[in-house]
Amino acid sequence: MKLAIREINIGERARKSYEDIAELAQSMARYGLIEPIVVDSQKNLIAGGRRLKAALTLNWVEIEARDMGELSELERKELELEENVMRKLMGWQEEVSAKAQIHKMRREIHGAAITSKSIPGSWKLSDTAQALDESSGSTSMDLHLAEGLKMFPELAKEKAKTTAFKKLKQLEARILSEALAGRLKDS
Repeated sequence: MKLAIREINIGERARKSYEDIAELAQSMARYGLIEPIVVDSQKNLIAGGRRLKAALTLNWVEIEARDMGELSELERKELELEENVMRKLMGWQEEVSAKAQIHKMRREIHGAAITSKSIPGSWKLSDTAQALDESSGSTSMDLHLAEGLKMFPELAKEKAKTTAFKKLKQLEARILSEALAGRLKDS
């Protein structure tokens, strides 16, 4: 159902930090609201504070909402906390794979950049970095790691992305060293 944003009672929220609202708003402007906010029958906000704040920055006057019906104060608080606590962030392995897929899809949509002085409208790594709101170096590392996971699946066992990247660089250096040694031996 659609609700007028001005009718929603925000109240006291468990979440105190509302970071990256601009990025969420940018995504919502591009794709719309993917997951509706959640309210009770009195239009008290239960879940979706960040989505609601992003909608406000976009000057939306209404938003898609799911009505959970009559709830006690305790049930409302439990649902809000449940949604925030049970949300599982992606592991670094899923994150780098998703970024690689985004980069690939954008290149298919816009055309791949062949050089750093590419044709206007073609998609570069820097465009993916900008879309993800991160540095080109960070995006480059993640895309490199996504490819590395295909060659060396054992990297996925690493707990930290930085550790996996260091291990990938060591594996690549070893392969290069062995290839050079083989060439020297053959000559």
